[in-house]
Amino acid sequence: RKEPQFIEVRTYHISPDQATKFWERFENVTSLLFKRLGFRLGPAWVDTEYTHQFTYLLYWSSEEAMLRSWQLFLKQPEWLASKVDE
Repeated sequence: RKEPQFIEVRTYHISPDQATKFWERFENVTSLLFKRLGFRLGPAWVDTEYTHQFTYLLYWSSEEAMLRSWQLFLKQPEWLASKVDE
């Protein structure tokens, strides 16, 4: 596998009252879309000092590939449906 040339760091600050919904969506929608669309998910962690901060890495061949993939991700019906009640 080719080494990534671009690493994206994503950090989310999750409000305690939304934590259950966030984790359910990440497990049941986001991570499945990542797999289906070819996102390369790297390490992910919850900050032990700030328990409502979630960070993960995504590996990309280029910034352009990242932008194209996110545009496609954001148009997926499963993603759009999961955001309806926010």
